[in-house]
Amino acid sequence: MKQNALKYIYITSLTAFLTSSNALHLNKTENNNKISPNLKSSLLNQQKTSLRSHLDNHTSILQSNKRIFSSSSTKKPIQAKCYDGNGPCLSVSDSSSWLNTMNKYLHRASNDVLKLRIFSKIGVKKYKRFLPGQLEFYRTEFEFCDEDSNGFVSFEENVKCQKLAEDLIKSQLKRQGWAKVPDVLFSINITKLNREVQKTTGLNFDQYGKLKIFLAMIWGRALFKKHDSYGGMKNNYVCIGEWSDTQAYLRTLFSGYTQKIAMNHFGEFDYDRSGALEEVELYYLFDHLWYRWFSTKGKNIY
Repeated sequence: MKQNALKYIYITSLTAFLTSSNALHLNKTENNNKISPNLKSSLLNQQKTSLRSHLDNHTSILQSNKRIFSSSSTKKPIQAKCYDGNGPCLSVSDSSSWLNTMNKYLHRASNDVLKLRIFSKIGVKKYKRFLPGQLEFYRTEFEFCDEDSNGFVSFEENVKCQKLAEDLIKSQLKRQGWAKVPDVLFSINITKLNREVQKTTGLNFDQYGKLKIFLAMIWGRALFKKHDSYGGMKNNYVCIGEWSDTQAYLRTLFSGYTQKIAMNHFGEFDYDRSGALEEVELYYLFDHLWYRWFSTKGKNIY
């Protein structure tokens, strides 16, 4: 079918060329008989040269079209069935490549949110307004990680909490066929932030909550920068098609996160009902996803 389409393009273009006003037609009229042999030979040579140039151009176009058809037909499809029936899942090579790339985006995003003052006193104040209970949104996780219940989360307690989260993710990756899981999953996590305070007094609730907001911002920005690319174009939002790809990768990490839940989240966090997710909306989406996943150990995400 593709070869027929190419032939049609070629024949149509060639016909248009031969019948155009630019093509030289020597007809068997008495006007033609008046043309001298030398002039006729010269005109024929010009016609051959022009035709040869035209054919060369179309050969180039045909080869380009073949490459396009070839690349689109050899693109690896997403696997038809995921291990838990939660929707199409990705191959290990695809998800591994995505995780490596995301770590680079996380590093860039951590610089961006500080440089652009997305994470600032004003930025945090605005962000809290849309959290259920504002900073209290993080109370459950804070108390869980505050193992000795002294009102502070020490560096050692944060390490334990982070290890628990990463062990859940590593188990998820192994269930999806990862033979070798990296020791360190993410280039940035809470144990790498404000370490001096963590190792001395520990983080109080206010400090802990602000670091959680920082992590939500860099994850949301990294997801936005990575997946705002429908057809290779940046348009400052993640549409439903782009979100379909994004959630497939997130389901690679988070057990219990199904395609149905992910699509419900698309509607839930599209706060302005634009039919797409802006960068700031992805902050909240990731923040809620992590909370619902971690607080239930991936068993009751909603």
